[in-house]
Amino acid sequence: EKKLGNTEFTVLVDALWQYRYIPEGVPDATRFPDFRGFIDYCHSRGHKVILWSAPLICNDNLPVDCLAKKYGMLSGEELEGFPHTQKIDFTSENAPAYMAELCETYFSDQEGCLNADGLKLDFLAALQNPETATYRHPENGLGVKEMYRMQKLLHDAAVKVKPDVLLDASTCDPRFEDIVSMNRLHDIQKVPEEREMRAMVSSLACPDLPIDSDGAIMISPWVKSAYISAVLYATPSLYYIKEFHDSVTLPDEDMLALGRLLKLSEKKQQGEAVFISQGNWCLMDGETVLGASFNGETVLIFGADNCAYLFSWNSGDMAIPFFGRKTDDPAFAVEQDMLIGTVEAGRVYKITVY
Repeated sequence: EKKLGNTEFTVLVDALWQYRYIPEGVPDATRFPDFRGFIDYCHSRGHKVILWSAPLICNDNLPVDCLAKKYGMLSGEELEGFPHTQKIDFTSENAPAYMAELCETYFSDQEGCLNADGLKLDFLAALQNPETATYRHPENGLGVKEMYRMQKLLHDAAVKVKPDVLLDASTCDPRFEDIVSMNRLHDIQKVPEEREMRAMVSSLACPDLPIDSDGAIMISPWVKSAYISAVLYATPSLYYIKEFHDSVTLPDEDMLALGRLLKLSEKKQQGEAVFISQGNWCLMDGETVLGASFNGETVLIFGADNCAYLFSWNSGDMAIPFFGRKTDDPAFAVEQDMLIGTVEAGRVYKITVY
């Protein structure tokens, strides 16, 4: 909160809060002796809490009960490179009861449960291989159909416990839109362009599904340009506060500016994100432009309050398209449909429009 100057955000607790690797909502007691207390504290601060989970695999060699083993759903097939970690067979007839118990632990506010607000799903590539797996009930679906069955069971069980639960998964497939809350762009491994390319695919394949920009593997030179457009096309996700993945710490003033930028996401209206080119996006409602990013440096958002919100990482004179709007703000002028003014980097400008 202090680092970003922002008190209204969702807390995502990433991998390593659990014993690895289990899908159950069982915290690693050596690291989090009162994990429910931590979640309750976050709630008291006004934050929702999303937890990392790997739903397709389970390590059966840990000092906790393995729920998949209890329900007879371990496949016997180990995930390559992960000793004792078996894939879970979701064709099992016990899968609905298993998922119901899992979701009760994650989302219920009862004693002994976590009262979390959602899950970030990971390791979804660890699905059973139809060429080698021995399924309990193959008629329930193989391959992507087994994936759908798992996520449908998870969705249905989760909303029974917590109707507004958020399920965040890298499932860029329109057939999953009704059972996934948000499509996460996943870890960016090579170049910064990956993030926007994935976002473009997601916006085309699932235009009605919100995008989680994902902040994993974010190095410091990517930060400013990545989040300018992410504020427009996605719910921006920040994984690093003290230092980024390259061990670089950004100056406090840059982090506070980043906090102001991320908060702008709440100002945008509902629309369709359209990729123009790298660093350039539009948010559209039919033919009406609701927002735009420019060269990964500047973003303009038209709010529902008859105001435009402008943020740039650059200082100096600026001229950007204003998309048919007018303003009587003394700090800016509109000439030939271009908003013209002088701005200071890292500052949010609220501009009245008509």
